Amino acid sequence: MWGGPPFVTEPVSYQNQSFEDPEPEATYVKVVGLAELDGFEQPYSPGQLGHVATSRDEESQAASAWMGIVRKELAELDERLSRHLLRLQQQNERVLEVVVQSLEGKVAEVMSKQPMTEWRLSELTASLKGLQ
Repeated sequence: MWGGPPFVTEPVSYQNQSFEDPEPEATYVKVVGLAELDGFEQPYSPGQLGHVATSRDEESQAASAWMGIVRKELAELDERLSRHLLRLQQQNERVLEVVVQSLEGKVAEVMSKQPMTEWRLSELTASLKGLQ
C-alpha cells in the first residue's frame, strides 16, 4: 500500500503579493485521494488519484476517507499481530512440552536406577566395614 501523505498542499497562484507583505493572499489547492479511494491497489500520480477540494465539506469528507483507511489498516495490523502472537504462544507451548517430556524421561531413568545404586552402595559400605 502506498504510504504517502494524506494531503498535498501547494500554492497555485498568488494574488496581491509583495515581498514586504508578511501574509500574502494565496489560493491553495489541496489534492486529496488515494488509489484506495478509487478502488485501485497501487499509487498513481496526484492528478490521476484525487480531485481538487474547494470547500471545507470536501476536505472533511477527504479527511474522513483517510481516517477510514487508517482505521482499516490499523485493524488489519492488529489482526496480523494477534495471529503472529498466537502462533508464537503455540510454538512456545510445543517447545516447552518437548523439553518437559525429555526431562521427565531422564528423571524416570534416574529413578529406575536408584534401587540398584542403593544396593551397590550398601554392598560397598559392608565391604568397607569388613576391611576395618
